[in-house]
Amino acid sequence: MVQADHRPVSHDFLQATILTAGLMVLKDHALLGLGLMLSAGEVPRICGAFGLDTSTRANIMSAVYAAQTAVNTTRTVVQTVGAAAK
Repeated sequence: MVQADHRPVSHDFLQATILTAGLMVLKDHALLGLGLMLSAGEVPRICGAFGLDTSTRANIMSAVYAAQTAVNTTRTVVQTVGAAAK
């Protein structure tokens, strides 16, 4: 998978995103949340099947980029939920 700026998306980011989505919906939809959290564990296997690098070598820039993206996504979700609640 390639984002708009042509940096490949790491499987760690995909796994964290699916896990976070599962945690977000768990309160209202327990079965869906549990399914998402369980499926997050399969991301490395699926990425490996499609030829994406699933090695565990440390890549600091990838981790920083994933963390920044997660923070920005969370901020957007919080702002959207806050606007909808008003």
